[in-house]
This record gives sequence, structure tokens and C-alpha cells, in this order.
Amino acid sequence: MADDVIVMYTSQAMERGSVFDIFDRMTHPYTMGLFGSRPSMSKMKGKLSPIRGTVPPMDQYPEGCRFNTRCPYVMNKCMEGEVPDFPIKNSKEHRAKCWLCE
Repeated sequence: MADDVIVMYTSQAMERGSVFDIFDRMTHPYTMGLFGSRPSMSKMKGKLSPIRGTVPPMDQYPEGCRFNTRCPYVMNKCMEGEVPDFPIKNSKEHRAKCWLCE
């Protein structure tokens, strides 16, 4: 569908779903960080809230979730093995690659 959105981090889809899912019901911590770091037209002044840390080089991605070195919700299982795409409740298309959605 043309209205589908895929949120990518280090060449990997972290969250995918409809525009409504992503903008109104974001689930992955990376997606939340992206939206939290964007400028606002309603706020005239203030600082942006950047995502802490830096994107790792392509040859140094961490084990497990590629966002685990920057995630405020990181758990031990985030640092080992492949993270599956979990379906998000109440949506047929919304999925996120995050153990918080298990």
C-alpha cells in the first residue's frame, strides 16, 4: 500500500505499518526517538531531544538489536540473537522489531 511506512535503522526495518500506526501509535524506541527529536512548529524556542549515542559503523553493528547501544529500554535479551518482528495489537499491518512488543 502507498500509505505504508517503514522506519529504518542501520539498513534494517525496525517498525512498519500504516501512516496512522507510525504517527499515532509508534512502538519501537527508535521511532519514538526520531519523533522526539524533530522540531515543533508549536514551540518557538527550546532544545531538540536527540537520540543519545551515535549510529555504529556498518562493520561494527552490535549483536542482537542494532539499536541496543542507544535504547533507553535495553534489556539483556536485546543484546543477543535476532530480534523477531512482533505484531502490534489491534492492527493487521503494524509490526516492530523490539522485545518490548513480545
